[in-house]
Amino acid sequence: MAPNDGSLPNYVIAASRPERPAVELWSHHRLPFEAKGELRTMRDDLRVALSHLEPTEGHALYGCYTSGVQDYQCDAENILFYNVKDAGFPHLCRSGFVFERSFQLPPVPPRPMAIARHHHYYEMRPVGGAFRCWVPARTIVSWREIPIEPLTSEVKPAPLWHAMKTAALGVEAATGPPAVFGLRVTVGVPRTARFSVASAVKPLLDGIMSGLHVHDGHDLSDLSVRLADQLGTAPHVISQLLMSDRGAALGERRLLHLRGQGVQWNPADDRCVAAEILVANGDGGWRLSGEIFAVEELGD
Repeated sequence: MAPNDGSLPNYVIAASRPERPAVELWSHHRLPFEAKGELRTMRDDLRVALSHLEPTEGHALYGCYTSGVQDYQCDAENILFYNVKDAGFPHLCRSGFVFERSFQLPPVPPRPMAIARHHHYYEMRPVGGAFRCWVPARTIVSWREIPIEPLTSEVKPAPLWHAMKTAALGVEAATGPPAVFGLRVTVGVPRTARFSVASAVKPLLDGIMSGLHVHDGHDLSDLSVRLADQLGTAPHVISQLLMSDRGAALGERRLLHLRGQGVQWNPADDRCVAAEILVANGDGGWRLSGEIFAVEELGD
């Protein structure tokens, strides 16, 4: 395909066959959080296409972001879901959702366009299916039935981070933080609760992954005071948890930044290339189970 000289569109959206409904987007530019101009139009067109996907019992929404652009500073769940905003995801995610990040070149678009550097693929797929781009290898860290606060659209990462940092984790032999990794999470939800995993995905994943890091010490005192205020606990307790390397399978980094009167979390979610987040309704309280695992690229 030739570079765009203005005569070719910068994106193409296609809805696939009735026997296997799917939505695909090919784009010259990556979809950002604050989409403007043509990117905003692209996002809105994608939302319309996604609204035609139908939820299926026992199926989860699957999304795959493919780009040969080797940019590890972008996380797949943001590009596929969060940046699309209120795309009707909640009714498609009743059982959960799955996402992957592929570093291969995008498939060829169905009609001429500017160079297709980015590709989104969405479909409903059976719960528990294998990943398509990555093969799970060894487990790095796991956790079972961690009690958590009820998840709502207003939830923040802090209580989930705290739950992870104070839980009993099953950590395998240390080999250093993985370059890329996979994640499986099951959220135990009371049968009587109204819960949309789509509305809580970003704080949920940020909280879980942040709980597997150790902070590098930047602005520790101020950060501890602000987190303590959010969590209703003492700042010195927060400081100890932030600097504790217990269960920190994802390594040390500048985990938080001061932002306004609050904090901004900065876990290594850009290194998560395969994830499955499932919802399990039951008679108990809110619980969190899951694992982080090493991955190998399919075909390697």
